[in-house]
Amino acid sequence: MNYKWDGCSGEETIIRKMLLGDIDEIRILLRDIGKKKLKEIFLRNNHRFYKENKTFWQLILEVTDEEFKRKAKENFRNTSILRHFI
Repeated sequence: MNYKWDGCSGEETIIRKMLLGDIDEIRILLRDIGKKKLKEIFLRNNHRFYKENKTFWQLILEVTDEEFKRKAKENFRNTSILRHFI
Protein backbone atom coordinates (compact mmCIF):
# COMPACT_ATOMS: atom_id res chain seq x y z
CA MET A 1 0.00 0.00 0.00
CA ASN A 2 1.21 3.50 -0.80
CA TYR A 3 1.31 5.72 2.31
CA LYS A 4 3.06 8.66 0.63
CA TRP A 5 0.21 9.84 -1.60
CA ASP A 6 0.83 13.50 -0.80
CA GLY A 7 4.61 13.54 -0.60
CA CYS A 8 4.86 13.27 3.18
CA SER A 9 7.55 11.10 4.68
CA GLY A 10 9.18 10.26 7.97
CA GLU A 11 7.00 10.19 11.06
CA GLU A 12 3.84 10.94 9.09
CA THR A 13 4.32 7.78 7.04
CA ILE A 14 4.88 5.76 10.22
CA ILE A 15 1.63 7.10 11.71
CA ARG A 16 -0.26 6.22 8.54
CA LYS A 17 1.12 2.69 8.66
CA MET A 18 0.10 2.43 12.32
CA LEU A 19 -3.43 3.55 11.47
CA LEU A 20 -3.95 1.79 8.14
CA GLY A 21 -1.42 -1.03 7.91
CA ASP A 22 -2.09 -4.74 7.97
CA ILE A 23 -0.44 -7.22 10.34
CA ASP A 24 2.59 -7.75 8.08
CA GLU A 25 3.29 -4.01 7.94
CA ILE A 26 2.91 -3.79 11.70
CA ARG A 27 5.50 -6.56 12.16
CA ILE A 28 7.87 -4.68 9.87
CA LEU A 29 7.35 -1.46 11.85
CA LEU A 30 8.06 -3.20 15.13
CA ARG A 31 11.17 -4.87 13.70
CA ASP A 32 12.61 -1.83 11.91
CA ILE A 33 11.64 1.01 14.25
CA GLY A 34 11.26 -0.73 17.59
CA LYS A 35 8.73 -0.54 20.38
CA LYS A 36 10.38 2.38 22.17
CA LYS A 37 10.31 4.73 19.15
CA LEU A 38 6.77 3.64 18.15
CA LYS A 39 5.62 4.29 21.71
CA GLU A 40 7.03 7.83 21.57
CA ILE A 41 5.30 8.47 18.25
CA PHE A 42 2.03 6.97 19.53
CA LEU A 43 1.98 9.07 22.70
CA ARG A 44 2.99 12.28 20.89
CA ASN A 45 0.23 11.79 18.28
CA ASN A 46 -2.47 10.27 20.51
CA HIS A 47 -5.11 12.64 19.13
CA ARG A 48 -4.91 10.90 15.72
CA PHE A 49 -5.87 7.43 16.94
CA TYR A 50 -9.45 6.22 17.14
CA LYS A 51 -10.66 4.06 20.00
CA GLU A 52 -9.94 0.78 18.19
CA ASN A 53 -6.47 1.88 17.04
CA LYS A 54 -5.69 3.34 20.45
CA THR A 55 -6.59 0.15 22.28
CA PHE A 56 -4.61 -2.01 19.85
CA TRP A 57 -1.47 0.10 20.08
CA GLN A 58 -1.75 0.49 23.83
CA LEU A 59 -1.70 -3.28 24.12
CA ILE A 60 1.12 -3.85 21.60
CA LEU A 61 3.33 -1.04 22.97
CA GLU A 62 2.50 -1.77 26.63
CA VAL A 63 1.18 1.72 27.38
CA THR A 64 -0.80 1.96 30.60
CA ASP A 65 -4.07 3.88 30.79
CA GLU A 66 -2.48 6.32 33.24
CA GLU A 67 0.44 6.98 30.93
CA PHE A 68 -1.90 7.52 27.99
CA LYS A 69 -4.18 9.86 29.97
CA ARG A 70 -1.21 11.88 31.23
CA LYS A 71 0.12 12.37 27.69
CA ALA A 72 -3.37 13.15 26.38
CA LYS A 73 -3.72 15.95 28.95
CA GLU A 74 -0.42 17.43 27.77
CA ASN A 75 -1.64 17.47 24.15
CA PHE A 76 -3.25 20.78 23.21
CA ARG A 77 -5.53 19.12 20.66
CA ASN A 78 -7.12 16.99 23.38
CA THR A 79 -7.52 19.74 25.97
CA SER A 80 -8.69 22.74 23.95
CA ILE A 81 -12.36 23.47 23.48
CA LEU A 82 -13.51 24.93 20.20
CA ARG A 83 -16.02 27.70 20.63
CA HIS A 84 -18.63 28.50 18.05
CA PHE A 85 -19.09 32.20 17.45
CA ILE A 86 -22.05 33.55 15.58
